[in-house]
Amino acid sequence: MSTGGERLLSPHPEHDLEPPRWVGLEEIVDTRTFLLREIDDVGPLAQSLIRHGQLEAVDLRSASDGLQLVSGHRRYAALRMLGRGRILARVHDGLSDEDALLLALSDDLDRRPWSRQERLSLRARLEERGLLSTMIDALLDRSEAQAAEGGGVDPEEMDANLMAVSIRARFVELCSDVALLFEVWGDVDERRRADLLECVEYMRDMHPFLSETKEER
Repeated sequence: MSTGGERLLSPHPEHDLEPPRWVGLEEIVDTRTFLLREIDDVGPLAQSLIRHGQLEAVDLRSASDGLQLVSGHRRYAALRMLGRGRILARVHDGLSDEDALLLALSDDLDRRPWSRQERLSLRARLEERGLLSTMIDALLDRSEAQAAEGGGVDPEEMDANLMAVSIRARFVELCSDVALLFEVWGDVDERRRADLLECVEYMRDMHPFLSETKEER
């Protein structure tokens, strides 16, 4: 595996909900396998990291000889540029190639617009590697539809399974953020605590309805 500047998720929730931890950059032995497009200027991102620190964890996958970078390639590149020695990461064990690729795609498609040429190039590369599965193909189709419309997709027109995957990806990120916030929960003022707890309580109240089968509704 090579190291260089070359987000659907695991079917096992316990992998995704692992709290982020600091990982030494030297432990990451492969940064190109899940690099979807070449990295542009990370100078502004590096400046943000200097001012605010790393606010979002990257995703790593365990490999036989170290760790693979799945998502967060620009954050990784910016930290290397700054000479930092570690990165905040979620480390996934037992993540399949397709799940890792879906995780990388979900993360990248949500962050920066893709040009038509970038999408065509990625589709060709994935097809050549035998990685263009039905789910990945549908995710790319959705991103192309969004780009053509200049905005989001009407939820009523979105594939229900793709919507579920997208929502779960956002939940995983939120759960990781909440785990980080727990460490400084005592510093959060009462009003903001109440706002967050209200959101948690809403999801708790939704659980019985979401657990119903189609026949029970």
